[in-house]
Parts: sequence; C-alpha cells; structure tokens
Amino acid sequence: MEEFSFALKNVVSLAFFIPLLMGSGGNAGTQAASVVVRGLAIGEVKLGDIWRVVKKEFLIGITVGTALGILALLRALILQKSSLLGITVGLSMIATVTVATCLGAILPIICEKLGFDPAVVSGPLITTVVDISSLLIYFGIAIQLMDFG
Repeated sequence: MEEFSFALKNVVSLAFFIPLLMGSGGNAGTQAASVVVRGLAIGEVKLGDIWRVVKKEFLIGITVGTALGILALLRALILQKSSLLGITVGLSMIATVTVATCLGAILPIICEKLGFDPAVVSGPLITTVVDISSLLIYFGIAIQLMDFG
C-alpha cells in the first residue's frame, strides 16, 4: 500500500487546482467571445477576419496565461510545497488560458458562419469546450511531468 501513497498524494494535489484552471479558462474564453460577438454585432469583425482575431486573442491569452501561470506556480509552491506540481499547474494555466482565448475568438465566428446567433450559442458552448479542454491539458501535462509510479 505504501508504494501508492505518492500517486495518491499527487492525485489529491492535482484535484485541488482543477477549479482554478477551469474557472480561469472559462473566464478567459468567455471574455474573448464577448469581444468577438460585440465586434461581429457592430461590424468591426467580419467572417473573413478569423485569423486576425485569433492571432490577437492568442497574444492576449499567452500574456494573461503566463501571468496567471506564474501566480498558480507560486500558489502550488506555497500551499503544496511541490515544485513539480507548481510547474505542472503553471504550464497548464498558460496553455489553458491561451487555448480558451483562441476558442473564444473562433467559436462565435463559426456560429455566425453556420447561421446561429453567436451571442446566444457562444457562452454555453465555450464554457463546455473550455472545461473539457482544460482538464485534457492539465492531466496531459501532469502525466508527462509527474511520476505516478
């Protein structure tokens, strides 16, 4: 039983940061979507602007994600006293917020192109997609960096 204690401790420690990552990703994605939906509504964003908009949101996402990632890393270091967990959480935060802002930029434009009202569809769709993405990113990074054996 003792050989599983390290894995169990890591799983519990990983679970502690799930709400932080999902919440940050959801907020970033929803904010990006709100900006794009507004741009579509007032004519600042056209359907052909998808790559310009995604590039802008990517840069915002990587900047905000890095700042939040550093804070998350510090939080993990202070609360859990684990540099490996801190790096895992920090990298996951950077990736999650960056992916969320890009999804927040893309999904309203796709909804508009498909004939759906992006203001109605974007919020629930982004929240769901970002929640799933954030968990896949987090546990993907954790599996690569942390030893569960």
